[in-house]
Amino acid sequence: FYTLLALVLLGLGANVSEAQFTAQITGVVTDPSGAVVPGATVTVVNEATGIKWEVTTNQAGIYLVPLLPPGDYRLSVQSQGFRPITRSGIRLEVAQTAKVDFKLEIGTAAQAIDVIETAPLLDTGTNAIGGLVAADKIENLPMKGRNASAFMMLVPGVRITRATISQPVLESHYQFFSVNGSRPNQSQFMLDGGNNTNVAFNGPEYSPQIESVQEFRVQTSNFSAEYANAAGAVINIVTKGGTNEFHGSLFEYLRNDAFAANNFFSNLSGARKPVLRYNQFGGTLGGPVAKNRTFFFGGFEALRMSDPVIRTVSVPTALQRAGDFSQTLASTGRLVVIHDPLTTRRDPNSPARYLRSPFAGNRLPKDRINPVSAALQSYYPQPTSAGDRFTGLNNYFFSGTRTRPINDYSGRVDHQWSQSTLVMARFSKSYTTITEPGTFGESNIASPGYTRTPQNHTSTVLKVTKTFSPSLFGEFLGSWARWWFTRRSLSNGFDPTQLGFPTYLAANSKALGFPSISPGEMAALGGFVNPLDVSDRFELKANLSKVTGRHTYKLGALFNLAKYRANANNNAVGTYSFGKGFTQGPDPLLSSPESGFGYVTVLLGTLSGGTHNPTEWHFFLTQTYTGFYFQDEYKATSRLSLNLGIRYDYEAPLTERDNELANFDYTGTATLPNGVTVRGGLMYPGVAGLPRGFWNRDPNNFAPRVGFAYSLGNATVVRGGYGVFFSNSWGSGRNGNGFPATGFVCSTSVVSSLDGGLTPFALISDPFPKGFCKPTGNTAGLLSNLGQAVDMIDRNQRVPYAQSWNFGIQRRMPGDLVAEIAYSGSRGINLAGTLEYNQLAPQYMQLATQLNNKVPNPFYGVITEGPLSEQTVTLGQSLRPYPQFLGVSSRNATYGASTYHAMFLRVERRFSRGFSLLASYTVSKLIDDVIPSRTGFPGESFASGDLQNYYDRRSERALASWDTPQTLVISSVYELPFGPGKPFLSRAGLRGKLIGGWQVNGIALFQSGPPLQITGGSASGAFAGTQRPNWIRDARLKGDISKRLAAYFDTSAFAVNPPFTFGNAPRLMPNLRGPGAVNFDLAIFKNTRVGEQFRLQFRAEAFNAFNRVQFGNPNTNINSNAFGRISSQQNAPRDIQLALKLLF
Repeated sequence: FYTLLALVLLGLGANVSEAQFTAQITGVVTDPSGAVVPGATVTVVNEATGIKWEVTTNQAGIYLVPLLPPGDYRLSVQSQGFRPITRSGIRLEVAQTAKVDFKLEIGTAAQAIDVIETAPLLDTGTNAIGGLVAADKIENLPMKGRNASAFMMLVPGVRITRATISQPVLESHYQFFSVNGSRPNQSQFMLDGGNNTNVAFNGPEYSPQIESVQEFRVQTSNFSAEYANAAGAVINIVTKGGTNEFHGSLFEYLRNDAFAANNFFSNLSGARKPVLRYNQFGGTLGGPVAKNRTFFFGGFEALRMSDPVIRTVSVPTALQRAGDFSQTLASTGRLVVIHDPLTTRRDPNSPARYLRSPFAGNRLPKDRINPVSAALQSYYPQPTSAGDRFTGLNNYFFSGTRTRPINDYSGRVDHQWSQSTLVMARFSKSYTTITEPGTFGESNIASPGYTRTPQNHTSTVLKVTKTFSPSLFGEFLGSWARWWFTRRSLSNGFDPTQLGFPTYLAANSKALGFPSISPGEMAALGGFVNPLDVSDRFELKANLSKVTGRHTYKLGALFNLAKYRANANNNAVGTYSFGKGFTQGPDPLLSSPESGFGYVTVLLGTLSGGTHNPTEWHFFLTQTYTGFYFQDEYKATSRLSLNLGIRYDYEAPLTERDNELANFDYTGTATLPNGVTVRGGLMYPGVAGLPRGFWNRDPNNFAPRVGFAYSLGNATVVRGGYGVFFSNSWGSGRNGNGFPATGFVCSTSVVSSLDGGLTPFALISDPFPKGFCKPTGNTAGLLSNLGQAVDMIDRNQRVPYAQSWNFGIQRRMPGDLVAEIAYSGSRGINLAGTLEYNQLAPQYMQLATQLNNKVPNPFYGVITEGPLSEQTVTLGQSLRPYPQFLGVSSRNATYGASTYHAMFLRVERRFSRGFSLLASYTVSKLIDDVIPSRTGFPGESFASGDLQNYYDRRSERALASWDTPQTLVISSVYELPFGPGKPFLSRAGLRGKLIGGWQVNGIALFQSGPPLQITGGSASGAFAGTQRPNWIRDARLKGDISKRLAAYFDTSAFAVNPPFTFGNAPRLMPNLRGPGAVNFDLAIFKNTRVGEQFRLQFRAEAFNAFNRVQFGNPNTNINSNAFGRISSQQNAPRDIQLALKLLF
């Protein structure tokens, strides 16, 4: 073992992440009596390239040829006194162990036997569960956006978003999926064996051209010890290589709005279809440089796309702009009564409560409209419709166009350096600039939604495969992957002084732009971003395989270097929010849909919240990852294979180049200049003797993995296993925005109220009357950022991991079918989420309104900005665990856990005689107790926010955001049986060309909707996280969804919780789900031979062929006037794509 380990380390130089993108063949050679034949020569030849490998059987008659590129192979066996035997047509797939046994017959070399084989249908050598997406599916199945990663939906246990089904080419739309209950960011993407996982998001760094993909395998459960850094799935994508014959393709794909259906809500509002222009074109070419020795394959792909963007938002009516809310109704049809915050007073009949008076006639006096607010509302366009019944919301419909030109280049070279050494190198790069339209048009600089996003992706791999002896094999690989990203907004350079904001705002801002305004029920205004993100992942790896008797030993080591650089001055002139709290009543602490309106607070200028960050946010992160593994693939008997492995992983704590990111000392004390002692405060890695790592070392990550595969005859395999799988602490649920540079990015919070929300303090015309905080750097220790809400990284975090187990039966059926049924379970441990450590202890909530009473401020004179700079503070603030801070939030506290149970059924018929079928059905249940800091499903609404009550984490245990009880996916490729070479009408000639070559392909998906999260209600007064109302009864309604868009569920089944209490609704509802997904993608092809070398293919593909509407989730905030209402279509309407390809 130690000798082999030394060889690995010598071969590495520096090491990295192992993941097999090759295949292997093994088997036993016996004589007619069944006795093993040692010393037999086994020759394996790649039928496409002519490259061959030669080994001999050992004393147990076993041979092994590992590290073979996927493809078609020919095997021959020779031994003295026996007839040579050759088997051709052996198809090897990525990450497959194919078992091909030989039974020799007595004879001479002149009596050779030739056998034509098919690919082994049963996998008898591994306990892993997953699925292969073969070339016939990648090349033939309709897939909108033509992104190979989207084919993961075909594999059992994979949960993708409804939006992903119809999203066009965008790497980010395919990086997020859940496998066997894992978090959406816990899987690993491999491309030609190199680590292709984005550093921050854990999605694919580069998505290869679909024309260059040969096949890929998704391993979802209990993969072997050689795979690292994935608690979800391992996705192995293999690109095409050159062969001894020149081959390639030219293609163009076309989509146009003339062939597309209209959005459901566009039809509802009478809007025309938006413009759609989609042209994707390019080509590939592969072939020999020197036959049987050197090969190349390259591809170019370009996309010129303008696709529709549909948005429905709310804008103020003419009456509302004038301050007249006498016609503003709640969803119940009753008037929304608005109250004057300046009339707040104690209730004379109940001194512990408060009262407010309504505005006369439900109208604002003209002199109460803030001049900055009047300037802001001038950027709203007029409504385009009357909006929703009663409320009048969703009264502005926008139909625009997103543009995205993409250029993608890729090249690969394979070379046989010697009889025992193969070398492969590949370089790939793509460029794109995505421009999102603004909801109010590009001429309106406050138009929300507009962004211009240049980005590029790079992937490189260099791999050497070495045969040291007939029983010792090595693989050495290095790779580099990069993602570069920036973004620009419409309002860059805009001076907010033009709106009436005080001059101090522009004077104290690093960059200028239109402020970010979140005005209650109305559409947002403004906002601007200037990020620059660059992530790099460098990898080297080495693996050795040694065959000894019935054992195949594998061992390897890895070293992974990840770097991430980010800087931005996003919304540098501030973000400002307006809720309805200051206008609700008559009890100002009790929320009701018929009391208070957010846009009234906009006109009054009474802010509910906001922040200002005058500095540029930046950091340079580095992390290393090292691992070792040992695997024994033991052929215990001719029927039983055991897989016994152990790996060790060490993820070094993350570091920042300038030590600018913060931890928190929960127990340390410090004395303020006025003599007051405080407990807790910030501390900085790399400063004052603290190690540079963001968290404490976690060096005990050993991961055992055991499994078996047992053959019951030649048609049935039983398999099972158990394993521990460590994930990545960095990308598992948060991105670069989750790293707090607290002492260097000083964020001043708006002081909305000095008495717990009873009366307003800061106005939009003077949002920071006390000035701005100044960054303290990393030298002030526990006295850093006093008076602010601070974010930090918990030093006690642990590496997330999963325990996974499975048991399954696979059986070969008549008609070349393979059926598999399997149970899979997992338990997620150390899952990361956000924790608010400065929540008021629940026992103080019984003080109720007394928590808003003023008490002397012990920090007066020391803290000079923000709400804690006043002479008095609320009693509630003084009772918080860390009263010197407004909040203490950790975005990566690893306190969560999950459990997952699933049953899979998979039926597959590999492509033969013109037909293939793959169907998978999954029944599952996923429960967890923490919402990740980054949910990870773009384009789909999922649970978000923090714990409702830090002191009662057990109440957070509920269905997970992406719990999906049932998923059924069916795909098929079918060549019609007409024309030359087919059973019917097979005559050649013109008629044969017309009626032959037709095929029909398709994918059907049926998927349950996600559980809904009901939020809102009265504030608990505990400075806690995401609040929930009270749940009274079952809220489910039946019937056609299109008939209950205004009330998807029974909104009366929930009630606002009383003030100073926590609602009893679970984090996610156990029996209330959003709309499910039903989708059909269909394709018709016509293949026509042109001479001997060329094939012309015409394709017509219909995505969402039957134009089924998948509605988005309803509004789930009980405080919203749109509570229970659905206002969006989740999927894209029917879209038809035409294509022409020339293949040779």
